[in-house]
Amino acid sequence: MSKLVKDFYKIVNNIINKIISNNEISNKLFKCKYDIYEQKTKELDYNNKIQKPLIFCLGGMCYQIYYDIISKYYHNIKLESKTDDYDISFSLINESDIKFIIEMIKNIFDECIKNYKLEFEDENKRRHIINKTNFTLENNIKKDRLQIKINCKYSNRNFHILELCFWLNGKISDNYTINDFKKDKLFIYIDKEGLEYYLLPLEKLIKTTYYAILDNYERQNYSKCNKYLDRIRYIKLTYDEYLKNEKKVELLNYLYYYYFEEIYNKYKIMYDYPFINSKVLTNIKDVEIIKCLIRESRTNNHKYYKENIKKFFDICNKKENKLKYDEITDEDTEQELANTNYKEKYLKYKNKYLELKKNK
Repeated sequence: MSKLVKDFYKIVNNIINKIISNNEISNKLFKCKYDIYEQKTKELDYNNKIQKPLIFCLGGMCYQIYYDIISKYYHNIKLESKTDDYDISFSLINESDIKFIIEMIKNIFDECIKNYKLEFEDENKRRHIINKTNFTLENNIKKDRLQIKINCKYSNRNFHILELCFWLNGKISDNYTINDFKKDKLFIYIDKEGLEYYLLPLEKLIKTTYYAILDNYERQNYSKCNKYLDRIRYIKLTYDEYLKNEKKVELLNYLYYYYFEEIYNKYKIMYDYPFINSKVLTNIKDVEIIKCLIRESRTNNHKYYKENIKKFFDICNKKENKLKYDEITDEDTEQELANTNYKEKYLKYKNKYLELKKNK
């Protein structure tokens, strides 16, 4: 993440705070409850009953924020990310309030950006001075949301650094509605500087990634599929490290709480057809060759399973004929089979966490 994008979160956080504290705006937004963690005190508050507007960060930036949190514990596991923008979602109660929201966000942004100034060097050692003149605001009303983009332009770069989406008709994203958060909470992480990050819990974030993989596979955008699969893989690798540690950190207990129930299987899909195709086809640029390869693989895959399903059933139906460790070639799968108490460890730490939460 560039220094500019990282520093700009101060503006993002200020905009969010002004939206929340302004009753004229916040009363027009759907609300929910949050679990809150403060890095400074290392305290996790599960029991607060305060409702705030339903807000969360989505996409690559949400993974980047989780990476910044998790890498404090597992700094040797890297997540490659080139995300340059914050995607923040709200849910607007009445569509008739769109014009009001546009005007209020413009006023809030003007107030937040007026004194902003940042001097920094880019990756090519060129020096830049950024202030309010480098930013513009753009509105776009779509059928299911109001989209407000804040664009940033300097040197030869022109990109949107923040997108605020005010969803309509009870939606809060492409994959979630307000009903998903009537019982379930969202998560606020407060860093040492007091900046508040509004996040989807990991299991819900990965669900959005899963749908994005399917969507991009359908479009034959294999490089994006791989990028999204790598995000899920990062969470899996850090979870493996988490399991190895007998001494558990309360924050990590919370983040990984639903891993085995709701994340594990989404990681496993990367070894299934058709997702293997994403890895193989990423570097092939000829569209006709890709189409041909897909047709052939579908045909052969269908034929192969029809011919072998009886054999597979017999293998799976007889415990003594289960696949053995040395018959598996994938490293991650080998490691999981070798770690025979994987699920037992998960249950052990889940029970510890439930006890900890009960006594909180």
